[in-house]
Amino acid sequence: MIELGIDLRKPKFNAKMKSTYKAPSLTGEQSNLIWYNLINLFNQYEFYEISNKLLEFIDDEGKKTVEHKIQQVKVSLFFKDYDNAINICDNILQENNENYLAWILRGNAFYFKKNLFDSEESYIKGIKYKPRNVKFDIKMLTRLGIIYIGRKTWNDAKTVFLHILKESSLHSFAWRYLGLSLTNLEEYQAAEEALNESISLDIENPYTWGYMTIFCVKVKRIEQAMSCLNELIKMKFKDVETLSNIAQLFYKNGDINIALNLYRRIIIIDKTYIDAQIKLAEIYFMKFDDKKKEAIDILKNAIQFAMDEKEKNGILELIQLYVNQYENNNNSEFDINGQIDSGNSQKMNLSGHSKLEDSEVKDNFS
Repeated sequence: MIELGIDLRKPKFNAKMKSTYKAPSLTGEQSNLIWYNLINLFNQYEFYEISNKLLEFIDDEGKKTVEHKIQQVKVSLFFKDYDNAINICDNILQENNENYLAWILRGNAFYFKKNLFDSEESYIKGIKYKPRNVKFDIKMLTRLGIIYIGRKTWNDAKTVFLHILKESSLHSFAWRYLGLSLTNLEEYQAAEEALNESISLDIENPYTWGYMTIFCVKVKRIEQAMSCLNELIKMKFKDVETLSNIAQLFYKNGDINIALNLYRRIIIIDKTYIDAQIKLAEIYFMKFDDKKKEAIDILKNAIQFAMDEKEKNGILELIQLYVNQYENNNNSEFDINGQIDSGNSQKMNLSGHSKLEDSEVKDNFS
């Protein structure tokens, strides 16, 4: 055992010095800075409940600062109090209209409220006032890109997702959305490269197979499109809008049975999705003589799911159009209320279209 020659029982410090020494105290500003650093740490792990509690320790002067208001916005967004988040951001921007973070957070609040117009406007302002030493917020750029995808402004979407990939080429979602944008811009070679890159990074993502199906149909590679579509169906994909876009492309390409199966599948997934019901009725009425009555039946059933009077009236006008065409082609009078008046007074049930069972929709589209 090594002897250090130190007697710990006999402290060497001066007792008088101990009694007169006074440790430095933190100023309010320094204390607030520590709390904000701690809050930002918890925010990184989305522990916003804790952050909300820590905000109570900020002194009165600190609560008047922009930093405190920004933290309040982040907490409000977490708790889905979007209106409060927007109000605080507006208050910040009244004092400084070039606050980058306030514009971005304001855009997030509108995005989560599904107010995409104001969300886009806020994001664009945020990009305009971004400090040079601050990196772009990837989540913000992604949301902006998705807004452009939904609006079908493909050039804008292309620009956004290219910028994300400049930050990192490992974002499979960015390759995927870039591929979709390039496909719709008919930049097919670049689109295929982007989609292949997305598959290599995330082969299990069904949207990649959905967008690859769209690409293959557009470039007339129908056999490859069928393979991609089968992969999509195996994954039990349920995005009705994407499925509807694929169905419409197959229909335009003349692959009517594939389109029919897809529209039937969509209605099983979401019986309120009116677009699929209208398209299914169109195919029945235009392409099958023995399904014209059923087409009108489908449209009548779709009325109950109309979002507003305008949509409801649009369906009623389409029903009347089909009825007029039916009467002209068959020399018989069609009673929309429930029967067809012809020579033999044949009756027709219009209480609702026949149910589409899942067994009717084949998983094999080949």
